[in-house]
Amino acid sequence: MPYLCPVIDVWSRTVVAWDVANREVAQIAADLLSSAYIRERISKDRRQPVVLHADNGNNIRAARLEARLEELGVLRSFSRLRVSNDNP
Repeated sequence: MPYLCPVIDVWSRTVVAWDVANREVAQIAADLLSSAYIRERISKDRRQPVVLHADNGNNIRAARLEARLEELGVLRSFSRLRVSNDNP
């Protein structure tokens, strides 16, 4: 079953990157985040930090994605366990 993988800017509610994948993997999440970062022209020297808010899925907590987030200077935020509709 294909998964829709969007990256949404919570402030503007704009989809800044998306893909359809056959399975959830950390590499797809890392690539999506990188493409959103480039498309939105986000600089590491920003005054306000960039925060990725997500659920507690394995692909979001994976070391590969964590390394990519560190490269880009992105902070992570997670929903509470077993609460799928937490707001960032």
